[in-house]
This record gives sequence, C-alpha cells and structure tokens, in this order.
Amino acid sequence: MMTAVYDKNGDPAGEPNYEVGYGRPPRTTRFKKGNKSGKGRPKGSPNLKTMVNRIANEKVRAKIQGKPVKMKRKELMLLHVATLACQGDLKAVDRFLPLVERFEDAQEAVVIPTEDTREDLAAIEEYLRYHGRLGETDGA
Repeated sequence: MMTAVYDKNGDPAGEPNYEVGYGRPPRTTRFKKGNKSGKGRPKGSPNLKTMVNRIANEKVRAKIQGKPVKMKRKELMLLHVATLACQGDLKAVDRFLPLVERFEDAQEAVVIPTEDTREDLAAIEEYLRYHGRLGETDGA
C-alpha cells in the first residue's frame, strides 16, 4: 500500500502546484469525503413555515365572555385584534379593516347595471348570435 505525500499547500507531491485563490482553496481546507460539512438542513427537520403553521393551528383554551372554549391560536389572535378595534384601538383598526376588506364575501358587493353596461351586454349578445354561439345546446 502506497501512502501519498503532500507538500505544505496540501497538494500531492509530484503533481504541479496550482495557484491558491478564488475558487481554488488549498486541499487541506477542502471538505473531506464522508464529512457532513456543508450539507445544509437535515432531511425531515421542520422549516420555519412548518413551525409557524403548526403553532398557529394549535388549539388552546381561552375564556370568551366568561365561558371556556377551545380554538386555534390564529382564531384567538384575530378575535383579540377585532375586540381591540371595537374598543377604539387605532392600530388594531388599521390591521383589522384591510383583512375584512380582503376577505369580505363577494356576494355583498352588488353591481347595478348602468346604461353603458346594458349596451355592452347587447353588443356581446349580438356578437355571439352573429358567430352562431348563442342559443346552442351541448350535444345537439
């Protein structure tokens, strides 16, 4: 069995030396084979998103109007912000109103057709009739 001989830069003796610099580290400081150095997060360990979701969805006990209830943390936080907003906390209002606007039911917003929209609908119907797509039934 032959043992390798190395010089002071970690290069095998007998091979031409190369310039150590950017992207060319000395061989002595490189990752060794079989080492777990530089492998990143181990498989199966939770990332931040997983941990946040687990904690936010965890059920906790709380008292609401004097009654003990069990609810998710995120529901409890939302309820707390809504309560503070109703009590006049302006920061809570600033946080809660955008959520209400964002997730408000679309059914509540009723659009009353104006004369312009009626004309647009008539033009669309005429276009569809002309191209033979209005009034057709499937499979006929």
